[in-house]
Amino acid sequence: MPSTAEFNQSQSDQNQSDSNQSYQSIVFSFSEQQVAEDALQALQTAGFTQEQLQLNSQTPPVPQTEAKKSGGKGAIVGALAGGLIGLIFGYAKVNLAETANVGLLGDSLGMVLAGSLVGAAAMSIIAAMSGVNVIRDQVGTETSALTPIFLVSVNASQPEEIAKAQSILEQYTTA
Repeated sequence: MPSTAEFNQSQSDQNQSDSNQSYQSIVFSFSEQQVAEDALQALQTAGFTQEQLQLNSQTPPVPQTEAKKSGGKGAIVGALAGGLIGLIFGYAKVNLAETANVGLLGDSLGMVLAGSLVGAAAMSIIAAMSGVNVIRDQVGTETSALTPIFLVSVNASQPEEIAKAQSILEQYTTA
C-alpha cells in the first residue's frame, strides 16, 4: 500500500525561552509507520536536531475497536479455563494431601471459584488489550478514517528551514 501524506503548516506564538524568536511548524501525516520513520531519519541526516522533530501516532478511539467484545469473550474463556485448573488443584489437594480437614466439596468449590475469578480477570484484560488493535466493522464508516496515522512534525525558526523540511518530507509522499 503506497503511503499518502497530508501537509499542515502553522506559525506558533513566540517561544517561551527566547521571546524574540518566532517558530513555525510543519506537519506531515503518513499512513505507514516505516515511511514516517524513514522521513524522520532523512530530516535528522539533513541536520535537523532531535528537539526540532517529532513523530506521533494517532489511533482510532477505543469505542471504534473490538475491545469490549474481545474482553467479554476473554472473561468467558478465562473463567472456564481457571475453573478447570481450580478443579484439578482442588482434587489434587483433597486426594493427594495427607491432611484433608475441610472435605472434598469445600476445597474443590473454593479452588474452582478462585480459579474462575482469577482466570476471568486475567483473560478479559488480555483480550481487551488485544481487541483495541482490531477496528470494528462499521457500516458507512470509511476504513481510512479508522486506520492509524503517523505524524512527523518539524519546528524551525527560519522559513528556509521549513522549506527544506517540506522538500524532504515531500520526497516520502506519493499521490
